[in-house]
Amino acid sequence: MKLYAAYSKAVQTDQRDALIEAYPHAAVYGEHYLFPCSYEQLTGETNPNTVDLTGKRLVEEIETEHDMTFAEFDALCDQMLADETGREVLLSVQQGRYLKETRFTTEEQTDVA
Repeated sequence: MKLYAAYSKAVQTDQRDALIEAYPHAAVYGEHYLFPCSYEQLTGETNPNTVDLTGKRLVEEIETEHDMTFAEFDALCDQMLADETGREVLLSVQQGRYLKETRFTTEEQTDVA
């Protein structure tokens, strides 16, 4: 399954560094990276420090328990991005594309923090 993974720049982990090596021009937003795959997809190894948000579909109005409004997702992202942890945040293609359109850019070069 195609997905995105977000990591903090401030917290060095082997998993984050492996993704930086594979994707040196990852999308950047403030102190965070957005990679076009997860650590597990890259290496086949499970990352024990993962938060999975892929089960939520972004919508204007909630229709099912699997939906999250764009406003709720923005608030959750603000909260998660404020936390300086080494966790991997897994995002669906829809969520990752939304973040790339609204927050992240690929104009900066990725520097290992």
